[in-house]
Amino acid sequence: TPLPAPAVNWESPAFSPDSQTVYFLSGKSGSSQLYAMPVAGGAPRQLTDLPVDVDAFLLSPDGQRVAIGSYASEHLLWIVPSAGGSPVRLDSESTDQHGPSWSPDGNWIAYRRMVNGSWSIVKRPIGGGSIVRLDDANPGGAATDWSPDGRWIAHCRPDGLHLVSPDGGQPRVLAG
Repeated sequence: TPLPAPAVNWESPAFSPDSQTVYFLSGKSGSSQLYAMPVAGGAPRQLTDLPVDVDAFLLSPDGQRVAIGSYASEHLLWIVPSAGGSPVRLDSESTDQHGPSWSPDGNWIAYRRMVNGSWSIVKRPIGGGSIVRLDDANPGGAATDWSPDGRWIAHCRPDGLHLVSPDGGQPRVLAG
């Protein structure tokens, strides 16, 4: 199904888990924001209106929420309902957060963050609760990935690919 030609670039398309909606980034509003459009047709809906550009997004496994990254002088992660609504900042203790990855059940999100000059891999329950530190991390905005079976969270460091258990068990170096 052809979508209407945009006045500005659309990028980073991603389907909802039920394949009924396509989410994408667009600068249509003047800054890069998150939009949704039904596959059956209709006008795109702008889901975010942050004062900074949205650089990346990741839908939750159930499609009810979206983790978004905003990148300006601060690199912040936000959670927004996929139907629209006010974004909620994921972590108020850090102003440098990257690489969100949803747990398979969608109840947690893992990511990299810096606090007091120290980088770590952490997980945070969605809906409130304490942030749990899982492992050291390299500086910068690299990705994390939660395994589909929920047993591991993968991230890279100079000595190789690291796997850390979501329960905080001993990290493993998978490849070096």
